Amino acid sequence: MQVSFHIVFGGQCEAAFQFYERALGGKIVNILTYGNSPTTEQVPPEWRGKIVHATFAVGETVLAGTDVLPEKYVRP
Repeated sequence: MQVSFHIVFGGQCEAAFQFYERALGGKIVNILTYGNSPTTEQVPPEWRGKIVHATFAVGETVLAGTDVLPEKYVRP
């Protein structure tokens, strides 16, 4: 069985995934910003560098993440 997780961030997804890469020895497989996606016009200009989708893998485990707009983010 393959395990995968999806984590929602309030703007720190890229930094978190870079930390996971260093700390866990995995690899960032995919990282896509809002500015490079079809949703670029749907977010404020200052948010276009944030992550709409990222994937990190360590062994058989896959972690996906995204940054959500501040008004939609609920801190765990």
